[in-house]
Amino acid sequence: MKKQFFYLAISVLLLSGAVSFAQSNDWQTSPSGMKHKFFVKNEKAKSPVVGDMVTVVGYYKVKDTIFFDSRKSPTPYIFPIVEPTYKGDIFDGLKMMHIGDSAVFALSGEDLFMKSFKVKSLPNYVPAGAEVLFYVKLLKIQPKEEFQKEMQAKFEAENKKSAEQASKDDSLIKLYIKKNRKIT
Repeated sequence: MKKQFFYLAISVLLLSGAVSFAQSNDWQTSPSGMKHKFFVKNEKAKSPVVGDMVTVVGYYKVKDTIFFDSRKSPTPYIFPIVEPTYKGDIFDGLKMMHIGDSAVFALSGEDLFMKSFKVKSLPNYVPAGAEVLFYVKLLKIQPKEEFQKEMQAKFEAENKKSAEQASKDDSLIKLYIKKNRKIT
């Protein structure tokens, strides 16, 4: 009985050590120093370059606090890929991704807020020296010109719809006034 317990205890320790080792090895570091882990990697798909517009869904997390969460927004994040402002910033990470990829990037809280977000001090939920995790899925990449054409087409469609609705409303108001001329 003691022998079985001993072997069981050794097995559990070895297994937990192997799991811990495997989990710690999931993280990789890019040449720019970006610590990252990919959940889905679609290397045959396109990657963004500086100037492209990307559409992503994701959130930032520090310890147990989630912030900037596009999953709670009716629209995903859409923004341009720019030159990194410092070694290992989020744009270094995004340029490693392909359409359909999902990953997590580990960022310095100070660098993210003060260099990327350009704030003067850390929010109270980000302790000094904290690591911020950015969980992200890359949905779409568009050249800037294509994105601008798409936005212009949407704008024109909305304007046309608004003009049609205004015309209908005007007709209904005139009809109502005509039928109810005796209102004082």
